[in-house]
Amino acid sequence: MNSLDQSERQGITNYYTRQNIDKQLPRLILRFYNTKDIELLKHMELEKVEECLKAVNRSKIEPDNKKKPKQSKLNTTALAAQLVFDDNQAQIDDALKAIKEETDKEEKHTKREKKTYSVDGKASQFIIEPTTEYIAKSLTEETQYGGIIYAEVDTPEDGLKNISKYKFEGLTEAYLSVVREKLDRINDLLEDGQAISEKLKLYLQARSRIAPFRQRLQDAPMLQVLAPVSYTHLRAHETGRNLVCRLLLEKKTSPRDRQKSRMPYSA
Repeated sequence: MNSLDQSERQGITNYYTRQNIDKQLPRLILRFYNTKDIELLKHMELEKVEECLKAVNRSKIEPDNKKKPKQSKLNTTALAAQLVFDDNQAQIDDALKAIKEETDKEEKHTKREKKTYSVDGKASQFIIEPTTEYIAKSLTEETQYGGIIYAEVDTPEDGLKNISKYKFEGLTEAYLSVVREKLDRINDLLEDGQAISEKLKLYLQARSRIAPFRQRLQDAPMLQVLAPVSYTHLRAHETGRNLVCRLLLEKKTSPRDRQKSRMPYSA
């Protein structure tokens, strides 16, 4: 719902003006789009939201005697949601393969750009982010957990472009061994010392299961999360539809971090 286009918002407004319907739901949807207030979700039922959004899509169909507008390209999040709501998860793998083929055409991408791919005749788009792509491909592995670049720069992108000039401290297995050793020493001194060690262990176990999917998680996260091959590792306790709605409704954070000096990242 946080990525509704103008025509869809207008359709919800039209839906709101109809007689004999619950006018509270479309009002809540539009208010959430404008405010991104998560508290509003408590007052909405998934089935009712689906019914409203599907009704809006049906209302956008033009009569045969009118010229149909050019179909816009879906982004990866919208495509994933559509495939799940249509019970067509088999095409999620097709979409991921198409994205991989498109990204593999160039060994290294140097600028942010939109790429188009096709799934079952439908054009879709995803965005290549050189910074996160470089981190996923070159600076993270199954036993490489991120690191710190010591650089006086304005953005993470500047540090990564010239990484050879700066000191880089990787969070490797050797680094974590030291962390574990120190945690073992203080376990008896802290009330929750053992719990800290256990949570670190659980985090590393979870990370090892999703690390093989890191490249698609950075450029097509919704599709990868819902893919049958990775779904059990990522959100096995949620149904596909509930997972789509939860991810669609979460607030997005800015990919840019303009904090100077040290630039830590983890993956």
